Amino acid sequence: RKPDDKASYAEAADAYELSGRAKEGVKEWDIYLQRKPKDVHAHLQKARMLVSLQQLDEGRKEYQTALTLEPETPKTLNERSLVGIQRVQAYRGLADICRQQQKHEEGVGYLVKAKAIDLASSKTFSVPPSTDLLAELASMYALAGKNAEAIREYDDLALYPGREISALQEMA
Repeated sequence: RKPDDKASYAEAADAYELSGRAKEGVKEWDIYLQRKPKDVHAHLQKARMLVSLQQLDEGRKEYQTALTLEPETPKTLNERSLVGIQRVQAYRGLADICRQQQKHEEGVGYLVKAKAIDLASSKTFSVPPSTDLLAELASMYALAGKNAEAIREYDDLALYPGREISALQEMA
């Protein structure tokens, strides 16, 4: 394989993961990241695999690294969109770790940041925001004992077709 060919590393990592050998998949990303340490996507994929292995602290570090990397100045609207998507993925990954570690207040903070990015992107591209993200935030609010905020988020979901869900139904 070509040393800088991310696709070959990604394919190998995915193949390892699908065959139940995610640790080897993480090693593939490690090798690639030695050559391309500023590749945000690679850090996100490695973080996701680490979390799947329940290596939550290591996964957290990778998500945080992805957030600290400065992307090249996006030249097109699509490139700007990709930067936003990657940041949302990192924040949602961190929130998932918080959920698993019962750190719901912290998880709310990450999801609020993800929602802000998602809402800005939805306005830019004239598309509805991610209803999955809104539901995830509502659920995290509920887990954090912030029921009024949870109900507000669930009510916001009713604004989007196909997600007419009652806060009381979800919280029951």
